[in-house]
Amino acid sequence: MLRFVVTFGVLMILFYAAYYTPRSISAPVAGLFDTCLDLYAKASAKVLGLLGSEVRVAGTLISSARFSVQIVRGCDAVEATALYVCAVVAFPVGWRRKPPGILGGVLLLVILNITRIVSLYYIGIHFPKAFRVLHIDVWQPAFILVAVLLWLVWAWWATRIGTVQSDVSA
Repeated sequence: MLRFVVTFGVLMILFYAAYYTPRSISAPVAGLFDTCLDLYAKASAKVLGLLGSEVRVAGTLISSARFSVQIVRGCDAVEATALYVCAVVAFPVGWRRKPPGILGGVLLLVILNITRIVSLYYIGIHFPKAFRVLHIDVWQPAFILVAVLLWLVWAWWATRIGTVQSDVSA
């Protein structure tokens, strides 16, 4: 348990050091996070287009004549994703079980974040007074909760596989 907590803590410190490193010091790392924001904007705009909304994307800004939403650091789901990935990596199970957990969990969190962005765009159009509350007070804690629940499900799966396999071979 102590090894998990220490490893998880070190990984999160490394993540935050990279995430909050000033752009002038580490342009490649900042560029990676900026690319992530741009991809979220493009993917969300695609979904909005499929749902019948005519939007434009300029960098991280998704806009239409009715509403605009900009995806910025801190509201990009990267922290919740890092929380999940660091917990999976730090968890004391064999390395064969970690890649499926990381890939599956990150994919689900990306889909959830695109859903969040799309929903916030529509909330901004139809319920502008609720936008701030839903953005800050509902979606942010919900995202952390989902990341933790995903990790718990993965940890159960990862430890269960080992138990089932040893039960079968016994």
